[in-house]
Amino acid sequence: WRELSKATKESFLSKKVRYTITVPREIYLNQNKEIVLRVGALKLAGTTYRFNDDESLTIDYVVSAVKETKYGSQLAFANSLTGPYPDYKKTFEDDSEIPPSVFQEIRELHEKLTEKIPWQAGDLVMIDNSRYLHGRCAFDDQQRRLFTLMSLANF
Repeated sequence: WRELSKATKESFLSKKVRYTITVPREIYLNQNKEIVLRVGALKLAGTTYRFNDDESLTIDYVVSAVKETKYGSQLAFANSLTGPYPDYKKTFEDDSEIPPSVFQEIRELHEKLTEKIPWQAGDLVMIDNSRYLHGRCAFDDQQRRLFTLMSLANF
């Protein structure tokens, strides 16, 4: 958050982000014509959905990209804009375009601020997900085993 330009910060402080995806009926219905989307996602605050004339389903999720960290009460940028959601249309909540320069700024900051962990056998990493943007790099080690555990810290 601290590294973003003043203009980008002001944009994200004044407007939430809208993620939109439209899925065909073959994706959200099973063979028995039952909706098989995760109900939790549909109930997530900020989520709306609508069925379209062609029987596709459009899901909108509106959320602030600026969050307060859980332990420290500082502002943080919660980025899902350049993350692993290529099928989602990403706009501001009023459907105005997020400028390509903002996406570029975010990608450049990722490159600048990324610290790669020099993993060794037996290593363990714990991350406060409200303070750090984390990601995964591709690997081709077929012997590698990954274990993920997520929980709420109870300090």
